[in-house]
Amino acid sequence: YGSDAIVSNNTIEWNDNTGVRATTWSNGTIENNWINSNWVYGILIDGWDNVVRKGSNPLVKNNIIIDTGRGTNTANGMHVHSYSNPLIENNAIINSTEDSIWLAEWSQAVLTNNEFDSGGGNYGIASSAPRNVTVTNCSITNTALWDLSLATAYFKMTNCTFNQSKVIFQGTDSNLTVNW
Repeated sequence: YGSDAIVSNNTIEWNDNTGVRATTWSNGTIENNWINSNWVYGILIDGWDNVVRKGSNPLVKNNIIIDTGRGTNTANGMHVHSYSNPLIENNAIINSTEDSIWLAEWSQAVLTNNEFDSGGGNYGIASSAPRNVTVTNCSITNTALWDLSLATAYFKMTNCTFNQSKVIFQGTDSNLTVNW
């Protein structure tokens, strides 16, 4: 808890659960890593400890996360848990079996210059009640179901590429603002 660790310049692969996990109250930096073939998550940004709702706010940059979900149908390249507010920039998330990135309750992520190539995975960006998510200069491609799945979500997207016919709003309380 509460770590400001730096995880940098590593090859992280074939883990039975998560490649890199930023635990509750963590800040720190996760950068320049090759994260390959992990079972459930490439990167987990954890903001819940069953007692206190306290997010993690790391800088996640210049990572390649590839082939997440070997042996399972519910794997995310990156999972941003409740109450976390990471800055996620210049990453490539490729071939996740479920979501390229999942944003959970009350997270306020900033996504800049990322490539989300689902490689046939279900979703590019999926969410459940995040708040004030900013997405700039990102691309979402090769999803099986939806490029964007927004559930009680508030997104502002600028200069992003995605298939406009592959956006789903789940529930009545979502807002998507797009500037081209």
